[in-house]
Amino acid sequence: MVRHRSGDQKTIERLRTKHGNMLLPTATHGGRAVDVFFWRGSANPTPVQRAAAWILGLALFAQALVVAVQARRIGSLPTMLVACGGMMCGAKVFRNGFSRRREP
Repeated sequence: MVRHRSGDQKTIERLRTKHGNMLLPTATHGGRAVDVFFWRGSANPTPVQRAAAWILGLALFAQALVVAVQARRIGSLPTMLVACGGMMCGAKVFRNGFSRRREP
């Protein structure tokens, strides 16, 4: 019979908590929290959340802008409408990187 020392138990528990996000229910919960932040925003985002929202928002906006320029060049109205929707989504995600005033 193998006995674990108390230090080994602490190490095992620390590793379980550290790698717990790799399991399916916890990973989907964490992924959903990120999606909710990007779409709804936060009253006081952390600096990392701000940077991520700004980078993702700018990337979405820039990609949609390139599609819009190409759609205008070839004269495709449906593609232009999709590109405008993409630019609005990018602007919304970018805006969520700023803190909001809390209402009393």
